[in-house]
Parts: sequence; C-alpha cells; structure tokens
Amino acid sequence: MAIPNQVQSKHEPSADSVQTELRSGGQPWGQQIRRTSISTTLRERTETVIFVSGELDMDIDTFTESLKHHTPPLGLTRQLEALWYDGKGDWEKAHDLINDLEDKQSAHVHAYLHRKEGDLWNADYWYRRAGRQRPSTTLEEEWMDLVKLLES
Repeated sequence: MAIPNQVQSKHEPSADSVQTELRSGGQPWGQQIRRTSISTTLRERTETVIFVSGELDMDIDTFTESLKHHTPPLGLTRQLEALWYDGKGDWEKAHDLINDLEDKQSAHVHAYLHRKEGDLWNADYWYRRAGRQRPSTTLEEEWMDLVKLLES
C-alpha cells in the first residue's frame, strides 16, 4: 500500500491545538509519519515521529538503530516486536507479546527471554518447542542472531 508523500489530517481540532501528519520516505526501511501538534495558547510545538516498516527489508543495523525511538517500527512481526522491546530493556512487554503464541519462531524468542531471565529450565522447555537447543553464545549474540533470523 503506497503512502502519499504528504497527508494533512485534522484530529478533533480544539481551540488550543492543531495537529497535522506528514508522511514521507526518509528511512531506508520504510515510511516515516511525522505528527506535529502546535498549541496555540502556549505557542509550543511537539513532534512525534513514528516509523513504518515497508516490506520488513530492514537489516540488523537499521533494526538496532530503531531502538533509539520511543515506539517500534509499525508492521513488525510479533516476534520482532518482542525482540525490539527486549532491546529497549522492557522484558515484561516482550514476554507479554510472545507468551500466548504457539509457532516455532515464537517459541524460540520465548526461550531466549526465559534464558535472559535466568529461568533455564523454562528456557530449555521453549527451546525444545522451537526444535532447538540452548545456544552457548552470549545473550547479546543470541539476540542479534534471532533478529537476523526473523528478518530473513
């Protein structure tokens, strides 16, 4: 689905604020939506940038670069979104996203999360569900390997 270069939309305009959205390319892996709010009473401008992934053609460097933002790129698979939140240090959110999924990729991410938590018995259970063995790599290396695997 193509996103127009510029879209302006009004969101319930009130007497003290106006919001617009600017959509543009600009990220190597997708579209950028820039939401600007201008308070007419305070003369303040705040801007939120939301990154929208295209065909999930981002590489590991782009994925890790996205960790600098407050929200994950839109359009990530649930597994990559869980790894994104884990990369941001939010283990609970990552686990909540993956906890009820039954597929092997989700089980692999679930295993990694329990390994990181230090619950090796539970991690090994999830590695078996994923058809894998617990790796002997560092947690950082496993995180990178999982992102690369899920991006392909």
